[in-house]
Amino acid sequence: MNSAEALLAKLMGKRKPRKKRFVLKSKYPKGIERQYRAKLKRVIGYVNKQIKDDLIPLLKQRNDSIEDDILRVLDRITQSINRFNINPDDIANAIQHNKTDELARTIGVDLFARTADI
Repeated sequence: MNSAEALLAKLMGKRKPRKKRFVLKSKYPKGIERQYRAKLKRVIGYVNKQIKDDLIPLLKQRNDSIEDDILRVLDRITQSINRFNINPDDIANAIQHNKTDELARTIGVDLFARTADI
């Protein structure tokens, strides 16, 4: 080994190792999306069934009180949809909870943990 190689080896040995960059790997919440999609499909299917079973026969009859009948059927459909409990805030909260848990697992600290009131 010549003096240049020795000097280079000496310098290389004193270099500080590079720090790894922190990268948060975020996964798309597929499970939450599947649950939301399934709820929406059930609601859409239910509305379609109600329209076919209740509204279309009324339209075919064409009596004088058709407007009242249509409003009554639509009101029943609306009341039925409400029992499915689809709330966009629930979906947003589920995604936020998912991301908070993922962050805590990645960095090893739960930044959003609640502390007991003293």
